[in-house]
Amino acid sequence: MTEREPERQWMLPLLDILYDEYTEIAAVRLLRDGAARAAVLTLLVTALEKRTASPNGLMSATGDTLLQGLLALRAKFPWEEAREKVRLNIAIRDGER
Repeated sequence: MTEREPERQWMLPLLDILYDEYTEIAAVRLLRDGAARAAVLTLLVTALEKRTASPNGLMSATGDTLLQGLLALRAKFPWEEAREKVRLNIAIRDGER
């Protein structure tokens, strides 16, 4: 039996944090450098908690992969388009579509 995957609702507040607090260049650097991502993980967890979002998904086994996806969205798309892509991803994963 596999462990249930953490809910993904934390991804929207984290995406907002990436747009509010990180430049496109910083997102690309974090995307390319695993050590840098690990170094900012505590900051991202704290920022999620300040927005009353659970950091459990970010800290899960798939958290780094999902963070990389959010960083790629931050680097490539305008904020609202990236948010819509994340909303769609969450809906598909939750079986709403």
